[in-house]
Amino acid sequence: MLAGATSVQSNEVRGRSTRAIVSSNHEVFTKRTAFPRRQGNAWEPEDAVISERIVVLGGTFDPIHAGHLHVAREARRALGAQIAVLIVSSAHCHRPPPHLDLRGRRGLVRLAIAGDASLTEGTQLGLGDDLVESIARLRARSADLHVVFGADSAERANRWGAAERLGEWAQLWVVPRAGHDAPGTGLTPLSIEATAVSATQVRGLAMAHSSLAGLVPDGCVAEIERLYGHARAGTWQSSSK
Repeated sequence: MLAGATSVQSNEVRGRSTRAIVSSNHEVFTKRTAFPRRQGNAWEPEDAVISERIVVLGGTFDPIHAGHLHVAREARRALGAQIAVLIVSSAHCHRPPPHLDLRGRRGLVRLAIAGDASLTEGTQLGLGDDLVESIARLRARSADLHVVFGADSAERANRWGAAERLGEWAQLWVVPRAGHDAPGTGLTPLSIEATAVSATQVRGLAMAHSSLAGLVPDGCVAEIERLYGHARAGTWQSSSK
């Protein structure tokens, strides 16, 4: 845990009242409205106004693992948010290509969060695979957005200018990790202890057909073993729904 200022700042965020929401016709609403919920297998319209605080985490999730879920859940709790949204991104010019295609990685995220009403995958809210574009779209529906980066993704975000753009629409946080540089301008450390698991570790074990117990959510162990058991960077196409 980080000391002093970080905890105080987190408490301030948690206690802050919900901001007014501006609809697409720029009329201001201060009355709280319900967050869009599933109706059977469907969701309410994607342009519905959201008044609750939202935490957003972006990444390739290649694959999703226990560390991702830990950060998403702890960030949501620490920031007093109603929900955490996971935006699964496609290949990025500043990173090697993912080992599994976008469709497959999204499917794994949905398996991992099944049954947890506090987490949702971005396409379930009508969002795409670009974090900046997704935040811009969410900003039209909610004025209380918080984007949480891991230490490594925060460094990349600063290099390609995403932090500056996202900072216009959302409060930006970073989960510190030993061995990584201090957060750049506009990113505030969030006092969450990161776990030791990594996607690289999970991929290596899956390709070696070794146990993933405790490293990935129970609900998607078998699917990760199946999909990554033969995966190679940029070549594997999934049949996942």
